[in-house]
Amino acid sequence: MTDEIVTAEGPIVWEGGGTAQVRDAKDVDVVLRSSVPYPPGKPAKGSLRVGETESPFIVKVSRSQRVIEGVWDVRGRLISATSALREAFATSAVKR
Repeated sequence: MTDEIVTAEGPIVWEGGGTAQVRDAKDVDVVLRSSVPYPPGKPAKGSLRVGETESPFIVKVSRSQRVIEGVWDVRGRLISATSALREAFATSAVKR
C-alpha cells in the first residue's frame, strides 16, 4: 500500500482548462495525471512549464482512465515532439 496523494495539479495547463502532471514519459509515449479526461483519438493541447520555460505540446490520446473522482490518467503520444520537449517531459515525471 502506498501513501501517494492523488492529484492532477502540476506543470501542465490544458488549452481548454484544467491541469495535469507527468506521471510517466518514455520517448513520445506519456501518461499524464489530468483534471480532465480526453476521448481516444482526440488531440489534447496544452503547455508544460519547466522553470521559466513554457513548451506547448499536443498529445494524441489513446486512453483516459478514471483514478478517482475528478482525476484521470491520460495516455497518449506526443505529436511532433522535439528532443527538448521529450526531455522536458522526462524530467518533469513525478518520482514514485
